[in-house]
Amino acid sequence: MLYRSLFVCGIFLWSPFNAHAVTHSTMKPLRIVTVLEPPFVMRDPLTGKFSGLMIEVLNRAGISIDHIDVAVQDEYGWEESPGVFGGAVGDLAAGKYDLAVAPFSIRSGRAKVVTFTQPVVHNAYMVLYKLPKNTEWRTVTNRMWTLLKPFTVGLWCLVILTSVIVSVTFHVIRRFSPYENDVITTASGRRADNSFPTKSWGSGLMYLLGSLTGRNTNVSPVSASGRVLTAVWWVFSLMTVGAYVAGLTLVLYRFNPHAETLPFSSMEEMIKGDDVKILEVKNSTSFQYIARNQAPAGRELYNYWMSNWETVMVDTFPEALRKMEEADGKYAVFMHEGLADYLASQEPCDKVVIGGAVGDDPIGFACQKGSTVCNELDTAILDMRESGYIEGLIDKWFWNECRQKAELVLEGKTYFDTFGGKEPFQSSPYSLNIHRFSAAFLILVTGFTLSLMFLITEILYTRRNGNIHHRLKFVARDEDGQGIRDQECSPDIDA
Repeated sequence: MLYRSLFVCGIFLWSPFNAHAVTHSTMKPLRIVTVLEPPFVMRDPLTGKFSGLMIEVLNRAGISIDHIDVAVQDEYGWEESPGVFGGAVGDLAAGKYDLAVAPFSIRSGRAKVVTFTQPVVHNAYMVLYKLPKNTEWRTVTNRMWTLLKPFTVGLWCLVILTSVIVSVTFHVIRRFSPYENDVITTASGRRADNSFPTKSWGSGLMYLLGSLTGRNTNVSPVSASGRVLTAVWWVFSLMTVGAYVAGLTLVLYRFNPHAETLPFSSMEEMIKGDDVKILEVKNSTSFQYIARNQAPAGRELYNYWMSNWETVMVDTFPEALRKMEEADGKYAVFMHEGLADYLASQEPCDKVVIGGAVGDDPIGFACQKGSTVCNELDTAILDMRESGYIEGLIDKWFWNECRQKAELVLEGKTYFDTFGGKEPFQSSPYSLNIHRFSAAFLILVTGFTLSLMFLITEILYTRRNGNIHHRLKFVARDEDGQGIRDQECSPDIDA
């Protein structure tokens, strides 16, 4: 029994995941270095105790650092020259430490000098923005404009412009089509003008508005060009009214007229405008990642930094946060998604994460080359991911009342940025934009083109054949609006 007890105790002391954290090979306590970054690794200034997402993952794996003298580095470490790193990565590569407990971005260059664990969290890079205190941007939506919310400003403008163009086209058809000059006699014996009631573009516009409200008319176009355009316009009107009613229903039920708004919804829109500058730390991991990134969003952001180097580049991350705090809405900070989510969740709830994530940034622990600690951590991390433990930690550290009670609506720029087919990440979440309503305009343009082709054909046919007689069957109403009678007439049409 004595030998058996000693054997069990020896195995316990040999394990790297016991309370004393000793390594397999040296039987010595683990030498650990960390980089403080909320909410992954934090330290209580009074007790000196560490906490955070990475600390909880480490504790779950069986490693406690409560009784270990942990070194704290200020930098993760970037490649100062080929194969030479500074910061915590450089200390690991030099053999000063066995394990680095921090949210290290797993990069190919770093992997040549240190060993990484399985990714604990997959994140990206995003923009943190502090809401301005006094500015016209941060306004409460007026209730009077609620009825206009179903459509974006661009879509409203395009619908109005389309109505004017179609009304002018109806007037052109009325003026030049030889089939729109008929006079018939109604059932009561009264002579009536059968021509389409668009003697001016204004009357044509009134006809279009009447069709939008479902009002009936006593006469309809006689020419093929007028009938084609009328049919297509009615289809367009039906789609427009249906879309507006559906959108208005959504707005009335879900839109909060008291929600504060911002004029941009993504990092791309911030880059296009001059209202807010996006700060970045020189030679940081995020800057180096964007410099190598070949995606369109990464290239656009890198070019933006290069063209505004003097105004957007800072030396340290605390300096970037300080400038954002003091500028009252003039600056935002580009950072790791996890840190941005954490800062946005803290009191006084005056920060938001702007949409438009860039890249994929897996983070994990780092170990000295040749150490078996990372191999053991890999198994524990995979088990925690499969069981949902890490997902629970993310909810715990990144979400609180600030994020859950946010009533900020990112409206997006009010310009025609949807003609190219790109929709902002969260642009006008309650409004229908041009891109989504493009099918209705495609139908209208097709009918408009066919109508003009028919009009040209009618004019050329009449000029070629000279005076012609045609018999038209016309459906007319009596003066009292009752009984519908079919009339036939044989008008003369002068070439």
